[in-house]
Amino acid sequence: MMLTSKIWSKILYLATRPPPWCYALPSTIYTPFLSSPEENLHGHLSTLETRLSVVLVSRQWYSLGTPYLYEFLRLSRSEAFYCLLDALERRRGTGNDIAPYIRVVVLPYEPRPQVSPLLILAQLPNLEVIIRSRWPNYVWPDPSTRPIEDLDSGELPPPPPYAPSLDSLSDVLGEVRRVDCYENLMPARIGGIDRLESLLQACPGVEYLSIQGYPCDAFDIVPLPSLTTLRIGQYTSLRRFYKTWSMPNLRHVAIHVQVTHRLFWKHFGQNLHSVEIIISQSSVPDRNGDELSDILESCPNLKELSYHVELCRSPIFRNGAHTSLEHIRIHAGHASPTAVPSGTLYNHVSSHFYAYTQRTVPALRKVVLYGSWEEKVPDMTSILTRFEADGHRVEKEMVDMNLWSGLSPEDPVPDFL
Repeated sequence: MMLTSKIWSKILYLATRPPPWCYALPSTIYTPFLSSPEENLHGHLSTLETRLSVVLVSRQWYSLGTPYLYEFLRLSRSEAFYCLLDALERRRGTGNDIAPYIRVVVLPYEPRPQVSPLLILAQLPNLEVIIRSRWPNYVWPDPSTRPIEDLDSGELPPPPPYAPSLDSLSDVLGEVRRVDCYENLMPARIGGIDRLESLLQACPGVEYLSIQGYPCDAFDIVPLPSLTTLRIGQYTSLRRFYKTWSMPNLRHVAIHVQVTHRLFWKHFGQNLHSVEIIISQSSVPDRNGDELSDILESCPNLKELSYHVELCRSPIFRNGAHTSLEHIRIHAGHASPTAVPSGTLYNHVSSHFYAYTQRTVPALRKVVLYGSWEEKVPDMTSILTRFEADGHRVEKEMVDMNLWSGLSPEDPVPDFL
């Protein structure tokens, strides 16, 4: 039986889809324990290499695979702006237009672009995701070693000869649903698309926002009426979220443990349905804080809680019980080999499971375990036996993700344009 082109196209897509730890399009659905934006980028770039090989097999495969080949586009250097803009203009209206296929764009922080990236974004009618990568092509002054007051405004590069305003792209940017941004202090001082607040003001339909890096200190008013998911990485200032940002429909938060977030939970806790404490190589255990306790106290409508067991102290239910919590997801991965001393690991892990009882979490439906628990806690079976005897349901789920990739700006990233 002959397969139709539509079926062959689906087969090629499934055979070349991104690794399991990467988000798939549509990209606005919250999923716990996904990889970091950096790992996502590496996963999608490796997928592009596979898809490029597929479309070179034959004319038919080129026709079937082209929509997926151009779905995820990374501009790796300033010269790529020229190449892409030329290709978009030459193919427009010819039947070989690639612009409608592009749904994700990775934009570098380019200090002296001669072609504004906004000229490219203006031609992408189906753009869903904008990624500002942490891999700059130019070494900007490090804000951790050079205070902002010491930076010379003469170091800031001039804008490109012609750069349309963000406001003029409302038709395109209004359709963007996700923004992943590693903030960079120096480009942010230039403004425009290099400043996160300005970009978000032009993208009112954003539903998923992932940010980390060094923010600019100014607090701009940023209305995000459609935002439902916020992922907060390292170094990000939390003050702007509850001072000048408006996120009335925020429901899911994934946050890096670095300092106490008590004010953040008190401000947004009433609306949150799920909270995840995310991990990085520099994560340290929060043994002196009560992050889980603060979350459970300030988020009365929370239904799902996800965290890495060795990063957090076991929770204390200051209100006596949490009546809305239905799902708890606990990962066995840890931030460093010495996050919890091996001699106290059993007591640390057991204290988490014994904190969740029929009295403290009466609505709890199940606990889902991620990672290799038996390898880390030899007596894990005894902990689970006692836990299940209290009437709780435990499930195990395999997550194909590399917690220790240790990606850095110096890692090689393949170039495609």
